[in-house]
Amino acid sequence: MKKVFLTFLFLSVMVIANNLAANENQSPTSDSAEEIFIYLNTKPTGEISLKAVSLPPIQVWKSANGLEIQFLSYLRNASVKVKNGQGYVMYQTTVNTAFTQSIFISTLWWFSGDYSIEITAGTSTWIGVFEL
Repeated sequence: MKKVFLTFLFLSVMVIANNLAANENQSPTSDSAEEIFIYLNTKPTGEISLKAVSLPPIQVWKSANGLEIQFLSYLRNASVKVKNGQGYVMYQTTVNTAFTQSIFISTLWWFSGDYSIEITAGTSTWIGVFEL
């Protein structure tokens, strides 16, 4: 029984390490891009839960020119919404992730300040914040 558990543990670590390495090999829009950390919103009150241990199926990168959103797995139709610090919607779209693996949102003409991004697919919502 101990051997089975250790084998399962070893295989789990290998799968996680392989997934992390695959995610690192994906290149953002430019060398100076930084990843925006997104949280899974699991509470109906809108509070952010840090208990979600799975990696999100989405990566968001911020560069000097805008945001690149990469859909790492099929999510059906994903709704993408970006709001400024005052809550005004700056960008909104729906993406069919069966045909589109990434989108680019230009932020060249946006004012500097705090922004939030919300990506909803089915009953899951991921939230991230960034600054321009």
